[in-house]
Amino acid sequence: MLEKIKNGLGVPAGWMYFILVVCLLYIITQNGNKVDNLQAEIDSAVTEISTLETTIEAAANEIAVRDDAIVGLNNTIAGTQSEIDMLDSMLEKLKAESEANYNAYADLQTVSEAQNKDLDEVFEILANTKQELSDNKQELSDTKTLLDVCVAQANQPTE
Repeated sequence: MLEKIKNGLGVPAGWMYFILVVCLLYIITQNGNKVDNLQAEIDSAVTEISTLETTIEAAANEIAVRDDAIVGLNNTIAGTQSEIDMLDSMLEKLKAESEANYNAYADLQTVSEAQNKDLDEVFEILANTKQELSDNKQELSDTKTLLDVCVAQANQPTE
């Protein structure tokens, strides 16, 4: 067999076969290392993917919680909007009542001013009447005094 190897190496094609076999062995060992490195990278990528899946699941749960919070806030906003609408309606009613009260007050003030003017006239008439009564009383008193004097003179004997 050694003879066959010697004869095979003596021919250029034999050297080529030998070099080809050595190259193939080298490529296979290098590819084995590369396969191991690639397997390690794949394992690392699988671990990262698993971590990312866990992170994505946690983020999905957080999004679900936030969606629930948003729904709750939207319901609160809707309720608050209803309250605002109700308060706006009440405010409009209060404005209308306030305006009606102001108009009634203005009318009452006008009537009151007219009544005050009438009362002033009545007080003036009463003051004038009081003065006239006082004057009449004085005249009656003067007339009585004069009548008393006349009666006293008439009752005196004439001499």
